[in-house]
Amino acid sequence: MEGLNNKVRREGGRKTQSAARLNRVMVGGGGSGGIEGGGGGGGGGGGGAGPKMDVVYVTERIISLAFPLGLDDATYTLHLREVAHMLASKHGDNFKVFNLSGQGEVSQYLPRVLELGWPEQLAPALERLCSVCKALDSWITQHPQHVAVLHARGGYEKLGVVVAAYMHYSNICAATDQALDRYAMKRFFDDKIGQLYHPSQKRYVQYFAGLLSGVIRINSSPLYLHTLTLYGVPHFEPRGGCHFFIKIYQGMTPIYTSGIYNLTEAMRQVTIGFEAGVQLRGDILLKAYHRRLLPAAREVIFRVQFHTCAVSEKILAFSRSDLDDACNDMRFPLDGSVELYFSHSPEERPRVISSVSCDKSPCAIASWDSYQNIQFTDHPDEQDLKDRHVEVNVTCRLPRYRYYFYDLEAEIIKISQLRRTGLNSVDT
Repeated sequence: MEGLNNKVRREGGRKTQSAARLNRVMVGGGGSGGIEGGGGGGGGGGGGAGPKMDVVYVTERIISLAFPLGLDDATYTLHLREVAHMLASKHGDNFKVFNLSGQGEVSQYLPRVLELGWPEQLAPALERLCSVCKALDSWITQHPQHVAVLHARGGYEKLGVVVAAYMHYSNICAATDQALDRYAMKRFFDDKIGQLYHPSQKRYVQYFAGLLSGVIRINSSPLYLHTLTLYGVPHFEPRGGCHFFIKIYQGMTPIYTSGIYNLTEAMRQVTIGFEAGVQLRGDILLKAYHRRLLPAAREVIFRVQFHTCAVSEKILAFSRSDLDDACNDMRFPLDGSVELYFSHSPEERPRVISSVSCDKSPCAIASWDSYQNIQFTDHPDEQDLKDRHVEVNVTCRLPRYRYYFYDLEAEIIKISQLRRTGLNSVDT
């Protein structure tokens, strides 16, 4: 055991030195450059002025490439060119870029780019998280010199999600001699991220870990949402209360928009009913808004993401700390919470009574879709399709829900079987 610990320390020292050297060359200057940037979200904060990119060897085979918020396009493009040159000089044709941000400039300056992004501040779809881990593992196990580059523009948020998920993945799939890599990933996560900022991102990593370990068993049946109960009214109006409405997205497609409910500060508990029940299946995003009157606009009160495959009870409860945005907004009550009531078949529909009146007149502010200009692919590019070793889950190319649960469950079963077979890679 002592020998292993000594080896870990030696390997860790070499990786840190390599990362520091790489950063000094890329960002310029003789100091530590971006490597000494702060943790979760800022990235790069070394000796120079302004935001900088941060390049870190997470392990000897996995590199994180983080570009902070506020980095202008010209500087971003310049750094991409520098990264391309440095990676080619150090790794030749043995690196592949896993782009976790929107499609765009990356593929213009870096070769072998696999598009696996998702919208900012959200958790990735559960199937997308599985695909990222599979593709990452397939690439680095295909050849001992292969290196994976995780690219994210906007800080460490998405890098943290992928590294956290891949730690769970490698705990099940990787061989025992990869313990050093798991140690290095844990150290990177602790040093650079600390913790995932958004509760839904934490929830999805927990889903992924639970599915891999068998703690969560996939529920492939749809759910029917009948009521939303809000405990404690958010304070978005000068006199308290808010003009409340919700939007529901299924797989990033809007499927429901409510009317507007005028909630007052005197209300302690509000129940909103959905008369016919809203059928839900797969990745769900529920967003609650305040409709501001002057000037006409809307503000997010809370967001919450969940996956129906992990819901086994009829009531799904979220405390304030479980709600994105609300968890850090003092306008949401400290003891506030949200409960969703489901049934597992339309025949089980309960008698729904809303406790507050609703304005159902058309409202352009409420009907506007937050993700109408989203630019993320549902499948890898043509070059990746030719490489059987990095081909991701077939559900990326067949996003229709009738395939979704069958393939997701099949992939989870295959991954989980690696615990028993002792394999250290995933067949694709």
